[in-house]
Amino acid sequence: LFNLFLFCPANDEDDVMEGIFLPVGVDLHQITILPKAEWQRIQDSLTARARETARILAEKKARKDLHLKSQALVKNWTHTIAGMSQQKLKGKKVRQERE
Repeated sequence: LFNLFLFCPANDEDDVMEGIFLPVGVDLHQITILPKAEWQRIQDSLTARARETARILAEKKARKDLHLKSQALVKNWTHTIAGMSQQKLKGKKVRQERE
């Protein structure tokens, strides 16, 4: 046995549902009619975990992209500790090549 769930769209003009046809032989005692808002709430609760996971993954990707962009921007700066170290190494290498 199963329940058939139908949702009724909000209709401002009248309360007559249009376009809902049931198969022949369906027991009306086995049917539950839900308002559209309730059906949407149920669907949202079922997909909440997947949406949360997708949101978290998108945030992680955005943070990683920002980090890579920042690293690429700072890579050639000479006024940082790492930049000064690179300049010293390059200078040392140039001096050794001259000798």
